[in-house]
Amino acid sequence: MNRTEEVKNILLKIQAEDPESFARFSSEHSICFTEANGDWLFPALYEFYTEEIKNPIVVGLLQELGLLFHYESIKEPFAEITTLDRSLCLDESNVFEYIVKQQKLASDDIKNVEYLRTPYKTKSEVLPFRHISPIDHDGLIIEYGGVAHPYILADIAGVLIYSQKIKDSFDYLRRSINLLTEFPNKYWNSELAITGAANTFRWLRLMCQEDINLSRKIFKYNYLYLSRMACITRDDLLEQSAYVNRAALVKMPFAYTFLPFLGQNPDTLYISDLYYAHFCNQTAMEMSVITNSKYYQQSLTYYQNASLWPNDTGGYADIEEDTYLQLVERKHTNAIMNAYEYWKEFNRGEDVLTESDIDRIFMRIEQEYSNNYKRFCDNILNFNK
Repeated sequence: MNRTEEVKNILLKIQAEDPESFARFSSEHSICFTEANGDWLFPALYEFYTEEIKNPIVVGLLQELGLLFHYESIKEPFAEITTLDRSLCLDESNVFEYIVKQQKLASDDIKNVEYLRTPYKTKSEVLPFRHISPIDHDGLIIEYGGVAHPYILADIAGVLIYSQKIKDSFDYLRRSINLLTEFPNKYWNSELAITGAANTFRWLRLMCQEDINLSRKIFKYNYLYLSRMACITRDDLLEQSAYVNRAALVKMPFAYTFLPFLGQNPDTLYISDLYYAHFCNQTAMEMSVITNSKYYQQSLTYYQNASLWPNDTGGYADIEEDTYLQLVERKHTNAIMNAYEYWKEFNRGEDVLTESDIDRIFMRIEQEYSNNYKRFCDNILNFNK
């Protein structure tokens, strides 16, 4: 019997034990039965039957279901990075509601578009950003700003930053980081929360660059959450974004000193991530062509020249024994191993961001914002109106 059949059998037993309650749950949580939101089913069921119905037989069946999900999630190597444990997922229907409302508000104001140029030297395209009107966005903040979820907090911070209300974003970033620094944390098996975590640490990395010790810790968290995002997200463009951002991360100054395992070359990780930014899924390939991102071309050029600019050095093609594709795959595995090493460190309480560190991060951000406003804004994102 495969896992799908086992899950179905347990659900049928729950339904048979209390048909009325199961019908009520199905009506109130119909979204959990869709393929796209199936990860919310177990947490929603567990909360419903333990907090409201309190039927011990059903609770026992749910514990059986949770163990089934858990054992399924730990079969693969480095499962802590690569696999979602559905017994520990969160019911994120409220986050989904926020996303739907935000996208609708943005689509209603289709003419109000600004163009943002990425600060990364590895990318040169100009990206359209559609504003939500201040009144509508204030309404979203009033309704959802108090929700303690990394996706919502990071997304509100991002909209404020893109709207050049940068200082208003600091509190949301701080609230988000406070949810994410301790391990284990309940957001590790949440696809949307991991996306919010990756965005949170991306903003902090761009804002706080002058303190090498803080930069090292932020780097590790950012690398870990981006790696997790690349592995578990089912959104094709988010998967591509994870590889693009991780490629930019390993090219930052001192990255070679932040990576685990002595002697790693960030350039080869960069080559691999740019390759995956193009080929990780069909949508990514199509978008790379449409946006002229040239991730594959950049990856291959760097392998052949050890630079994004063609030259006569022979690059890593002469240095490495592996062929290009062999190097890409080996470094793809190494990236997962790097993330796993950081995950183990954080679970041991090593090199974690402390409350004092977070205070220092935001003190430095406030100082840089006040004293070097133009440079601060340029580090985050340049505006081309």
